[in-house]
Amino acid sequence: LGLPLLAVVGYRLDFKKTLSLRMPNPAAWPATLIGAPAVLLVVATLMTFVGVEEESLEDLGKEIGKLVGEIGWPLLILLPPLVEEVFFRGFLLSGLRNGMRTASAVLIVAILFAVFHQLPAKYLPTGILGLWLGYLVVSTGSLYPAILAHLVNNALAFRLGDVEIPRWGALPALVVVAATIWLLERIRRARTPATG
Repeated sequence: LGLPLLAVVGYRLDFKKTLSLRMPNPAAWPATLIGAPAVLLVVATLMTFVGVEEESLEDLGKEIGKLVGEIGWPLLILLPPLVEEVFFRGFLLSGLRNGMRTASAVLIVAILFAVFHQLPAKYLPTGILGLWLGYLVVSTGSLYPAILAHLVNNALAFRLGDVEIPRWGALPALVVVAATIWLLERIRRARTPATG
């Protein structure tokens, strides 16, 4: 949190605008709560098709276990969404959107987010999550839904880590993701007046 806050204060930027700290359309909350588990299910299913090596997943489990021992479950689930979202989707995405197309900025931030996690087995799922979180910020105009989605993702990923997901499970989840995107696009269009 230090770097974004120092930059905002040092450059005398509008804190709320720079970090997208505004309340979203109320419809963004159910869209986030419904979409986050669906995205997680789609990504988990995709990982079975890609064939992530068991050793990589075991390494990931060991790393998570070590973190749990050091800081505990509540902090592990609550702290990263707040800190990472303020930095990646608040500070970094906001800055990059000023100098490039929004889609390019979301993609770059998602790649940096994936690499930041430093585990090759997590690059693809974390990158996809990063795309989803960036899309949430862009479509709602607010960082808060991304923080909530990240929190839901972490809580479910830790809770369901050992659950075997059938490959067909992604089909209903894809329908839910599509419906969520439809709702988020309606929210985005309501926020952004049409230009003629």
